[in-house]
Amino acid sequence: MTQSCGCLNKEIISQPKDLSDMIGRKFGKLTVVKRESNHITPSRQKKAMWLCVCDCGNETIVSSQDLKDGHTKSCGCLPTKQRGSGLIDLIGQRFGKLVVVDRTEDYHYTSCGKTTTLPQWLCLCDCGNSVVVQGGNLRSGNTTNCGCENHGSRSEIVIAEFLKANKIKHLREYSFDDLINTRGNLLRFDFAIFDDDNNLIMLLEYQGIQHYVDCGYFGLYQREYSDKMKREYCKANNIVLHEIKYNEDLEEALEVLLKEIKKYQLKK
Repeated sequence: MTQSCGCLNKEIISQPKDLSDMIGRKFGKLTVVKRESNHITPSRQKKAMWLCVCDCGNETIVSSQDLKDGHTKSCGCLPTKQRGSGLIDLIGQRFGKLVVVDRTEDYHYTSCGKTTTLPQWLCLCDCGNSVVVQGGNLRSGNTTNCGCENHGSRSEIVIAEFLKANKIKHLREYSFDDLINTRGNLLRFDFAIFDDDNNLIMLLEYQGIQHYVDCGYFGLYQREYSDKMKREYCKANNIVLHEIKYNEDLEEALEVLLKEIKKYQLKK
């Protein structure tokens, strides 16, 4: 009748209520293949998670509840009309300078054992560029253009003013035609620094906190994909990449940057 001081009962209560073996069962396009670690909610509730293989070949981790309730039926590859009424159709709507023209492939990321699906939309900007934007960022007003009007963070503005004050030739949002992501979009550097003959000296990136800690989708994308591609591109093409971190003293970092620029100007 008594098997512990009471801690066993607490442990049993804290376990997910549904621990039935679902391996081999099919839910929509998903087939359960393996039990994964529990997902711990902010309220410390444990949810049973399962590794599933989609008919399209992709893998995803889903909770028992989402599978049984029918909330998750695929890895995200199902057409819009098959996902239920929860997805708002944005095609044809305007958000600032962006007009939504089509749905694109969803973005999936896993955090704390749970995979989140983020609907994305192909948008055409008034300037003529196209860009893929997350639906939530369109509806919230966080993204209203392809980047052609972005002035950057406060620190980036300070950097731009510093370069201008020191008469350093530079361009914002600099890109290369052969540096693109899997969606076909250009990856842009915050600044490109040039000498008096318009030769590229170096590229400059201001790395905010999202490049180092978990700040959701965009932080994860930058850390694991975008930042890595940019660094590898610069290394392969023998281009100097200067990075300023969010936790550096910006004034001191800019003085170091100025010395680096002058050094490379002399080399050129």
